[in-house]
Amino acid sequence: MIASPIQYAISSDGVRGLIARHATAAPDTRLRALLSDLKRLKLVDDTTLLLIEEPRAHDAQLLLEHHMPARAENLREMRNALRKTLDHLGVEPALRDRLVLAVDEACANIIRHAYGADREGGIGLVVSRSEDVLSFELTDDAPCIDPGKVRPKPLGECRSGGLGVALIDTVMDTWHIEPAPGRSGNRLVLRKRIEDKGFT
Repeated sequence: MIASPIQYAISSDGVRGLIARHATAAPDTRLRALLSDLKRLKLVDDTTLLLIEEPRAHDAQLLLEHHMPARAENLREMRNALRKTLDHLGVEPALRDRLVLAVDEACANIIRHAYGADREGGIGLVVSRSEDVLSFELTDDAPCIDPGKVRPKPLGECRSGGLGVALIDTVMDTWHIEPAPGRSGNRLVLRKRIEDKGFT
């Protein structure tokens, strides 16, 4: 992706970080996420984005597809299914537990904040692998949320019950949230690169 040589309200390192943050997303998703972030910056000129995508050698391997009603009592079954999937894949136990906890926190946030006390719906979890990258995609039917308001806080500043986004940010390499394509709801994608040492 090449951006026009304009002046940003952030440094060139900040621009590189912005690009890297969305680097593992699909092309159309990546562009929407970049545009969403750029709208929050002060730009002094027109902006041009050019996305060049290298063909992928391997399609993603589907590892798990799990659907559940968005209620807290269903999280245990999801955790068990995800843990079993990661065990079968050979992810070492300490990393497996961190990944399960991060996905569990994401689901709990969907239940608590996206749906809230007055709405019912479902949560879909799809886990896939493309070479050494694991992807965890969560979808819901809750009202669309503003991605700009979903930001991690330093762990030391989080009160009880406020650790979810900070934990996800710590465990995962990249993550982003966007409106679900073609319908109401939200799509949260979390990605983690697993080095060889991460597999037993």
